[in-house]
Amino acid sequence: MAEDVQRHEMATLRELLDEAVAGRGRVAMVTGTIATGKSALLYGLAEHTFDHGALPLTATGSRAESALPLGVLSQLVLGAPMTERNRATAVGLLREGARGHLPTGQAGVPAGEQVDVLIVDALCTVLLELSERCPLLIVVDDLHHADRASQQCLSHLARRIAYAKVMLAFSVPDPRALGSLHAEMLRQPHCRSVRLGHLSPGEVSRLASGDTGAAPARWHALTGGNRLLVDALIEDHRAGDGRGERYAEAVLACLHRAGDGTSRVARALAVLGEAGPVSRLLGQNDAATAQAIQELTRAGLLEGGRFRDEAARSAVLAGLEEHERVELYRRAAELTYRDGAPAPLVAGHLLRAGQASEPWALPVLEEAAARALRHDGVESAIEYLMLALRSCPDERRRARIATTLVRAKWRIDPCTPAGHLADLTEALRQGHLTGGDAVVLAKALLWHGHAEDARDVLAHLRKLDELDRDAVAELAVAHAWFRSSCPSFLRHLPELTDEQTGGAAHSSARTAGRSRRTRWCAR
Repeated sequence: MAEDVQRHEMATLRELLDEAVAGRGRVAMVTGTIATGKSALLYGLAEHTFDHGALPLTATGSRAESALPLGVLSQLVLGAPMTERNRATAVGLLREGARGHLPTGQAGVPAGEQVDVLIVDALCTVLLELSERCPLLIVVDDLHHADRASQQCLSHLARRIAYAKVMLAFSVPDPRALGSLHAEMLRQPHCRSVRLGHLSPGEVSRLASGDTGAAPARWHALTGGNRLLVDALIEDHRAGDGRGERYAEAVLACLHRAGDGTSRVARALAVLGEAGPVSRLLGQNDAATAQAIQELTRAGLLEGGRFRDEAARSAVLAGLEEHERVELYRRAAELTYRDGAPAPLVAGHLLRAGQASEPWALPVLEEAAARALRHDGVESAIEYLMLALRSCPDERRRARIATTLVRAKWRIDPCTPAGHLADLTEALRQGHLTGGDAVVLAKALLWHGHAEDARDVLAHLRKLDELDRDAVAELAVAHAWFRSSCPSFLRHLPELTDEQTGGAAHSSARTAGRSRRTRWCAR
């Protein structure tokens, strides 16, 4: 599909190959950001090489092998058809060159930065002699990942092919990735730069409509024209998956191609949702972060410092390793807390980290839960409270959190809090429950058929010298509830004075209004 919108670039490269076959050597430097189709273009050209009467030799640079001296040149030379004698000569040169490259500290250059010029010249001669028998197309994808010794050899070869039947075709994402080597090659009069960009809205539309019969209008906005993402969307659309598995895989493939530093920024950005605090989260300088964000923007993944598509952000989060996920979210929680972010935002990071061990974390979770309950976000409140309960070492505080959790779960289903009742009953015996918590416990026990335990709890309440405001408010609601649900239990409730009843009226009305929304009151 991508070739359909690269016809002009392919035609240019094939013209250069024809000129090389005619004895006018050519160098093509194909540049473009992540997923602009550089590899597809080069290997598409290699597939046409025989049509031009030439022989293709291909190699790929790799970060994992960038420290292997002459590794990329070995791929080219050892992949070439030659006599056993010539092959033995080439292998000997490669071995001698790998052994003889200058180690770190010698002559002021790092390891692999320089190889004996005689060996460089001899290796180039092997390829040039081969081209006299058959024109060559030498393709190196991701030249910026090639070892420095191979880059030097290829640069030397580029200077010697002006009148040879050789075409060199390289790909790099950004000319700056090669440093001075890129400028040196472009100075050669027989070198041509071919710049690839992302698909235009019209090209995305033509690809989509030609393959699926439909051209979703937002596809260019979602992908920035990134060919890899567009192709993945087309495959998902054909399979009826929307933005599904193939799209997620394409997003992660883009990050893999971007390199470790850029990928780290993308993962931090996926956690935070915005670019501002990324440098602080990763503990790196703003310049490095800005460069990575610029690269991700050019790749079509970001716009305005945010992911273009939430599905892309979700794919990045799903690709996090467990240990990295926990650490990033833990640090994000601490960072947003220190910055005074709203409790729900900080609590969300704590949830995803799955831990709340810092002293400030429990109050944040409790506040977030309270906010959620006030706005009918019961499911979120339950998640916050469950993490707080797991993380709290103090028994008295655990009892308070557990009671709030029971209240929250009742608002969804009155049957769910049963597992907490035994712990709360024990907490009552230990003196860890407030009066209001005891009222909640009594109602829960009665609802689950534990009438005797409920009477014991109410008896405990009657023995208290003074009821706190929360207990009075809960009792005001409890009188109405027991009167309609279990009148025989009214005599077990502590009596409220007229003053207490009046003071609790407003609070009781609010609590009763909340209770009417619960399923257990409807029953």
